[in-house]
Amino acid sequence: MIFKSRMLITILLLMGIGFVIVAVSSIEIAKESRLKSLTEQELPLILENAQLNIEKTLLRPQVIASVMSNDIFLHDWIENGSKNINKITDYLSQIKKEDDLYTAFVVLDSNHQYFHGKGILSIWPERWVKDNWYFRLKNSAKSSEVNLGRNLDKNKMIFFINHKIINAQNKLIGIAGVGLNINKIITKLKIYSNEYGKYAYLLNTKGELVLSQKEGDTLLHEQRNEALKRFALQSLGGNKKLFTYHTSGTEYLVAMHYLKRLNLILCIDLPVKNVTNPMVRSIIITAIVGCFLLCFILYLIFKMMNIYQSRLEDAAWYDQLTGLLNRRFFIEKYIKEDERHLRSQRDMMLFMVDIDSFKDVNDRLGHICGDAVLVRCAKIMHETMRLTDVISRWGGEEFMLLLPETSLKKSITVAQRLKDLIAKDAKLIALTKKGITISIGLYPYCAGETMDWHLEMVDKNLYKAKKAGRNCIMY
Repeated sequence: MIFKSRMLITILLLMGIGFVIVAVSSIEIAKESRLKSLTEQELPLILENAQLNIEKTLLRPQVIASVMSNDIFLHDWIENGSKNINKITDYLSQIKKEDDLYTAFVVLDSNHQYFHGKGILSIWPERWVKDNWYFRLKNSAKSSEVNLGRNLDKNKMIFFINHKIINAQNKLIGIAGVGLNINKIITKLKIYSNEYGKYAYLLNTKGELVLSQKEGDTLLHEQRNEALKRFALQSLGGNKKLFTYHTSGTEYLVAMHYLKRLNLILCIDLPVKNVTNPMVRSIIITAIVGCFLLCFILYLIFKMMNIYQSRLEDAAWYDQLTGLLNRRFFIEKYIKEDERHLRSQRDMMLFMVDIDSFKDVNDRLGHICGDAVLVRCAKIMHETMRLTDVISRWGGEEFMLLLPETSLKKSITVAQRLKDLIAKDAKLIALTKKGITISIGLYPYCAGETMDWHLEMVDKNLYKAKKAGRNCIMY
């Protein structure tokens, strides 16, 4: 056995050294190939996919805001003096609920009153100046805008989609809009980290971090921000841009795309060190050959060893029918527990279990059914006992159970539970048409007494249980 182990280790070392030499010689070529694939194909494709996902998330809220701005109900309500507040709050609340939005709102141009699903919010002009989205859109030639802002009450980042409300006289009478919870966009960004291993985030046009996978995330280092600020200005033209930069000793590859409708810059980046093990032809061939030889040799060696070892163990230690330990292995287990309990002076119980009227089962239903009854009873015992308990088929329809560190009182409870489980088991009832019962003899461990004496005592108690009419416990 020692010779086989040494030979196996020698072969593995030789194969490992050869594999490392080939892999190291090919790594530089593989790195160049991988970086080329990333910059020309993978990153641009992921960037485009991320752009489409984010814009798709915002598409329905934009449609909803547009529909609201042209809704006849909303026009009539404003033109008629906006008196019934309940109508407009119910209207906005329903839109918010049906489309799972953060908010739906209407702002009147006449008095700057802000209506949402929970009521009305009057905002002073100076507050509008501080958060100038209303006047920016009002004075703009555009009919709508998308912007990232904060909820005034909870200071929470929200995507707002605002749309002008123009009456029949082509006059601005207000602005309608909806707010989308930022978590919906964050969920989209997480996809590119979880599925592609790339970090996705949004910058403003100054190169400052606006949104990442976690709200308020400041993952970007200050040094990295300085580089990104320069790249952000270069990406405002609208075309996808690829850049590399260093920070804290790490080189990063970043792809940028300006989202004009959001006035934000989408970025996908990753450390270049993450691609130092690229998939190239030479490494693939080396890996396949090396792994095949290694696995094949290991498979043959361990397969044969496991087969023979398993057969020897099964033949030596386990009962072939029930899968429980056989008498020989039980005796070895008993000897070990005897030595341990002799030192610890703790309780230990021995059970001897016998299936009642088992001969009748064999005579009436045949030996195949009898074997099935034995297997089922063995399974119930195995599932009922603890992992530390020793369960064996002693012979025929008799089973021996050794329960370490178990008092007499507790063992009686366990025995009663085991007896009830077997008596009420639906599968045993179906097999035998009338069910199975067991008799159990118990006897506690006595330090200093031999195993043979203990077996004799538990056997006598089992005999008492049989004489008492079966289906009972004697101790």
